[in-house]
Amino acid sequence: MLLLTGTIDSETKRLTQIVIKRQLSDYVLEYWSYGDLYLIEQRKRILQKELEVLENL
Repeated sequence: MLLLTGTIDSETKRLTQIVIKRQLSDYVLEYWSYGDLYLIEQRKRILQKELEVLENL
């Protein structure tokens, strides 16, 4: 999970958002490959929460 302490600059925030969004799209591909929907959905929720926290900084 992404640990955020203090403040981060806008470029770091932007790049982190890109990485998280890319991970979310990768999990959709993993679902089609492996079919383990529960684990993939669980990880997807964690990533979405990280993205939400990051966007609210």
